[in-house]
Amino acid sequence: MKRILLAMGLLAISATGFTQTCEEREQKLLETIGSLSALYIYNTYTTIGSICDGAVKEVYTDSFATAVLEEQKGMLDMVIGKMNGLVKNKTLKDPSDVNYVNNMIPLLTGLKKQAQAYIGYMQTKEATYKSEYSNTRKSNWKSICELMDIPYKEE
Repeated sequence: MKRILLAMGLLAISATGFTQTCEEREQKLLETIGSLSALYIYNTYTTIGSICDGAVKEVYTDSFATAVLEEQKGMLDMVIGKMNGLVKNKTLKDPSDVNYVNNMIPLLTGLKKQAQAYIGYMQTKEATYKSEYSNTRKSNWKSICELMDIPYKEE
């Protein structure tokens, strides 16, 4: 009996997938990708901040923190390249999707700049890098709040 119910359930689920048009599936995929990209930006922001805080508190060595921040920069480079490709190759049909991607690219670049500023600070201990990190971090947070419709509160 359990096998019959399982088979009927799977059949019902698969049958509903075939009733969608390509456009409907594409829209759902784009919405999911948009949600995942917003989550990626938020998590990257918190990861960079956590690693920098850990380095300040000497929970992490500068070499470990630098390695993690370099990894973050590498992942950001990859995502920036993919986003640029979507626009350059005219993959997206809806102008609002193009606008979303065009708004994401500077934010991704800002996160990369934030990570690089702290790497510069760890390498030199110069206050200019620390100031650049702080300013970029605040700017990135404001952009993330706008993107995700989170109320922005200045520190």
